[in-house]
Amino acid sequence: MGGFIATTVSEEQIRKLIKEEIDQSNFKGNFDKEKFVFVSHSFVEDDAKKSEALQKILKKYSIESYLAELDPQYGYLLSKKIQENIQKSMAVVVILTENSISSASVNQEIGYALGLGMTIIPLVSEKVKNKIGVLIKDVEGAIFVEGNFEEKCEEIAKFISKQIQTLQKSPATQSFEQERGDF
Repeated sequence: MGGFIATTVSEEQIRKLIKEEIDQSNFKGNFDKEKFVFVSHSFVEDDAKKSEALQKILKKYSIESYLAELDPQYGYLLSKKIQENIQKSMAVVVILTENSISSASVNQEIGYALGLGMTIIPLVSEKVKNKIGVLIKDVEGAIFVEGNFEEKCEEIAKFISKQIQTLQKSPATQSFEQERGDF
């Protein structure tokens, strides 16, 4: 008489399998670090809307961006998800507003990225430009007022796009353009 063998799977084994599945599904395919930025922002509604507006503008320039709240990974450590996506990025664009300058998570993301030696691109509200912490106070970024936020996002997207184009050129092409004055 045929039958089947019942096996028990521990909770730990299930968690391990789920984690492996999540890890394998993240950034499958044509992931390209040179076209990927991490967007650091406060989760307060107005800041979340700003981050989504930035993401749409970056997308117009073929730049992928990461917003943690749009990537639920249930059962996975949030801190690990954030760290992994910062590491996968070519730069961190941080939206600094009255909400985000006092956000522990935004400040930790900035500190983590700085610790990795990454490029930080601040997008700073006029209201807080004199309240920015010492670690990025002198980092050049864009200052926005409520009426020109999307215009400043466009400037940043163009800048990042230009950096990507430079990174994609061969060293010989870069050298030639520098000698010719095109760079």
